[in-house]
Amino acid sequence: MVLMVLMVVLMVILMVVLMVVLMVVLMVVLFVVLMVLVVLIVFLMVLMVVIVVLNVVLMVVLMVLVTHTAPTGAFTTLLDDLCCTTGEASVIKGPKASPEHQFSVVIFSVHKRLSDQPIQ
Repeated sequence: MVLMVLMVVLMVILMVVLMVVLMVVLMVVLFVVLMVLVVLIVFLMVLMVVIVVLNVVLMVVLMVLVTHTAPTGAFTTLLDDLCCTTGEASVIKGPKASPEHQFSVVIFSVHKRLSDQPIQ
C-alpha cells in the first residue's frame, strides 16, 4: 500500500517536472521565433529605406546630369543611344526645352527602355 502511494506521488512529481520543462522549452522556442521575426521586420524596413534613398539619389543625379549638361548636349547624346528606338532624345535637344521637361523625358525614356510594356 505504501509502495503504491509512493509510486503515485513520484508520478505526480514527474508529471509536474515534465510540464515545467515543456513549458520552458516552448517559451524559449517562441521567444526565438519572435526574435527572428523582429529581426526580419527590421531588415525589411531598413531595406525599404535604402531603396527609397537610392531612388531619390538616382533622381537627383539624373536631374543634375540633365540640367548641367543641357547647353553642351553631352547627356542628350548619351540619351540618343538610350532612346534610339523611341525618339524622345531629340525632343529635349531644343533650346526652348526646360530642365523639368528634359527631366521628365529622361525618366520616361529610361522607364520605357527598361520595361517591356509602354507607359500608359
